[in-house]
Amino acid sequence: MRSRKTFKKFKVDNINLVFFGEERGQAVLIAVLFFVFISLSMVLAISAPALSHLKTSKSLYASLEAFVVAESGMEDAVYRFKKGIIVESGGEINVSKGIVTTVHSAGGGIEEEIEIISEGVVAGSVIRRVATYLLLGDGMAFNYGVHAGEGGLTIVNPNAKVIGNVFSNGPISGESGPKKQIEGSVISAGLTGVIRNINIHVDAHSYRLENSHIERDAYYTNIVNTTVSGDQYPDTDPIEKGELPISEETIMTWKSFAEEGGVIEGDYVLSAGEELLGPVKIVGNLSVSGQAKLKVTGTIWVTGNINIQNQGEISLDDGTYGFKSGVIITDGVVELWDEGTAIGSSHERSYLLLLSTYDEDAIILSDAVNIDVVYTSEGFVVLRDGVDLKSITGYGVRLEDNAVVTYEGGLADAFFSTGPGGGYSIFTWKEIE
Repeated sequence: MRSRKTFKKFKVDNINLVFFGEERGQAVLIAVLFFVFISLSMVLAISAPALSHLKTSKSLYASLEAFVVAESGMEDAVYRFKKGIIVESGGEINVSKGIVTTVHSAGGGIEEEIEIISEGVVAGSVIRRVATYLLLGDGMAFNYGVHAGEGGLTIVNPNAKVIGNVFSNGPISGESGPKKQIEGSVISAGLTGVIRNINIHVDAHSYRLENSHIERDAYYTNIVNTTVSGDQYPDTDPIEKGELPISEETIMTWKSFAEEGGVIEGDYVLSAGEELLGPVKIVGNLSVSGQAKLKVTGTIWVTGNINIQNQGEISLDDGTYGFKSGVIITDGVVELWDEGTAIGSSHERSYLLLLSTYDEDAIILSDAVNIDVVYTSEGFVVLRDGVDLKSITGYGVRLEDNAVVTYEGGLADAFFSTGPGGGYSIFTWKEIE
């Protein structure tokens, strides 16, 4: 006979309660436990990525906070050094929720080079470190192949050209004949800006474009007899005029550094052999010729003219300058010709800047000279006969014959050493951890 499942029925306050047998109750319990297990598994599967993301977000936030703390500490230390305020190495500063420890390599007094490391610590364990390198002197940016003031840029000969960008507060003109070449972007700033008879290989920005060709985009207010291969943006406001990168104050400071090194009364003439010179002020002319070599060991200020010819060479001394750049200033005319040379040290980032404050044709270069950078604060730079240099900055620029300006990118962050007494400039700034 088949057994029958039994159950008991009770009545409590008019409510019927039914209790199934033992086997039926176990099945229900197992089903409930299985449902709970599946639900927990689903909850954990959904919440695990969210928890992981939350943990990662907290770590990232703490890391970013530590970086900001380290940067803040570095800015504080650099500011103090640049202002001549004493900074103790190893001292701690509380910044927001973190602690900054600044360590630097400078001892007492003036240091030529200083390395600073700023360590930001948040939550006791999250660390970010930033390092910077300060040099005693002036950082100087030459961002263009030609940077002209109100005197503008004039390209006379079809074989003369600029390989690089051009910025001018004055007109940019190719004079008569075929269009002259500028292999870069060109800006003639202000309401008087005009680009005339130029073939521009990239973009052009000017109030007025005349008899030119623009291979990419053109931004202008007026346009006459000009073709544009790219997009045109008529009625564009002209770019504001800009200052030349070296102030009169900086020039006077450099002159002071030179004079502090001593004064030579009369002309300095070197026609054979090799000599070291600088820092010094020469009350007279400076002449180097006949394959002679003058090694510059500090800033030189010449009150007269500078003449480098017949394979004469002026260069920065490796032991003094290394990767730094140097300056020779004259109140007169600079003339280089017949394979004259004026260059930096043997380091690829070192440049020699020839600077004239004369207010007419101030720097005249011709006949296969080798030169880095020239600058005039008041006068014109004139290039002739196959001259090839890295950058020109001045009140006005004139390219004649086969002159070529080939811009070198390192000039965007060239560093000019000015000698003891100068302020600190930032050479590098980067995160190291």
